[in-house]
Amino acid sequence: LAGCAAAGLLGPLRHGQDVRLVRSGEGGEVCRLPDGSAVTAAICRAALDDGFSLAVRGAGLRDTGVAGLCAAVSQAAGPASEVGANLYVTPPSARALAAHYDDHDVLVLQLSGAKRWEVWSAGCGEALPRL
Repeated sequence: LAGCAAAGLLGPLRHGQDVRLVRSGEGGEVCRLPDGSAVTAAICRAALDDGFSLAVRGAGLRDTGVAGLCAAVSQAAGPASEVGANLYVTPPSARALAAHYDDHDVLVLQLSGAKRWEVWSAGCGEALPRL
């Protein structure tokens, strides 16, 4: 989280708009805070310690390094491509999102830790709404 705060990814943010603190379990997805709540680095740290994942929407709009990566992917993909980035921090042995599918192409770049990814064809679970 220190790197996120230093990069400006954690402030000022609103839950449900910019960031979600979420975990997925037997009963579906559970959010830590009501939508519209202010989110601070301390709140994120406590949520991660409690097994919640941090999901930051529009990370490319908040950090120049992520913006540069999005621009490079967009250029490589072609002039009509629209590339955005979301950032997920998930504690060990936790799952941020329930099984779902996206109605657009997704490139996953895992920066640390280990995770078993299952990639299925469309129709698995619910479609996630566009951000």
